[in-house]
Amino acid sequence: MLKHMTFFSRLLTLVGLIALCHNGYGQIIITEIADPNDNADARFVELYNLGDTAVDLNGYYLQRWTNDSASPTTNTTPLSGTLESKDFYIVARSSSVFQTIYGFAADKTDGSGSPADSNGDDQIALMNSNGEVVDMFGKVGEDGSGTCHEFEDGRAERVASVTNAVAVWNEAEWNVWADSPVSGCTSHTNAPRTAATDFDPGEWIGHIVL
Repeated sequence: MLKHMTFFSRLLTLVGLIALCHNGYGQIIITEIADPNDNADARFVELYNLGDTAVDLNGYYLQRWTNDSASPTTNTTPLSGTLESKDFYIVARSSSVFQTIYGFAADKTDGSGSPADSNGDDQIALMNSNGEVVDMFGKVGEDGSGTCHEFEDGRAERVASVTNAVAVWNEAEWNVWADSPVSGCTSHTNAPRTAATDFDPGEWIGHIVL
């Protein structure tokens, strides 16, 4: 009986892992976060599907922690639709401003105070339907100002070598620009970014062209 239960438990674990892969957890990553120096309404968050299969985004959502708060804001951004393999999903603060500046429509708009409306010192995560962090930018409980995850008036871009999502932020996986210098970072540049010249929604340096 014990051997049978052990086998059954292992079988359930295997089924769970297969379901996890099928749902796409881990293959969707955040590739760009924008806080343009010249236009706060042009802020956005870009997602990318690293995997070889399409992912149903229903149940996924973006979540934000403001400044040094250990608790997330109540204004989450639920995602919807299907994200094809090696394709992008853009969440914008303003649909009209995003389209005017970047030349195409965002996939989702969530307005002021949303995860896509960060002023550069917040933490942003992609969450799954179980309320678990799939991919993380920044350290929860730490105000981003003066840290390696400050992108105030700037931009955070995922490096090209990333191959999977991470639930704990890895500073080395990001190129970051801001309006103030920060030392001791892998890649943090004191250089404010301007829309649309310094941003590339719908593109990524690690993008694989099919």
